[in-house]
Amino acid sequence: MESLEDTTDLLTEKIVVIEKNIESAGRNIIELQDTLLSLSAELKETQKFLIKLAQNQAIISTQVAQWPYVAVPTQKKQPKNRKNDQSE
Repeated sequence: MESLEDTTDLLTEKIVVIEKNIESAGRNIIELQDTLLSLSAELKETQKFLIKLAQNQAIISTQVAQWPYVAVPTQKKQPKNRKNDQSE
């Protein structure tokens, strides 16, 4: 009978440990769910910002494309000789 009682006590202790582990895991799951919800909200805000940024960039590109094009002739500039400029 003692052996049976010892086995029962050991099993009871193991069950208590398992129940504590389950409770701890449950708390961890709840914390992870809260973190995921927070990250999801932040991702939505980031997505909204990026969409607005893309829309603004599209507007700017459209406006720049509508600017008139004026060809400007390029001329090579002669480097100024400072010694000659000072003597004159």
